[in-house]
Amino acid sequence: MRAWIVLSCFALVSCTLTSARDELGAVMQREVGKTLADPDSYRAQHPKLRIGARKLANGNTEEEYRAGFRDQCPVFFQVDRDTGKVTGWHFGAPDDDCILGAPLFTDAPKQK
Repeated sequence: MRAWIVLSCFALVSCTLTSARDELGAVMQREVGKTLADPDSYRAQHPKLRIGARKLANGNTEEEYRAGFRDQCPVFFQVDRDTGKVTGWHFGAPDDDCILGAPLFTDAPKQK
């Protein structure tokens, strides 16, 4: 019986962590189609979180921003060179900070 309870708790926590990352992913997905001129865009609302940009082989630009819990999750937006619209995005790397809220469990030291 105890094993079942522990397994159920573990499964619940795993689903919660996945959905928290999915929530941030949904926020970033809503950026597709938006331009920097859109006041509702992540890029317009968080200019200080921009890390940098680079030109891609297809002529578009890839812009890197900090996002997520503690603003420590790297996200990349591909911006169309002609329209300035975000055409896609991706996380920089799997990370405990790539969620909207505080992680339930973390080994990372707290930042001051």
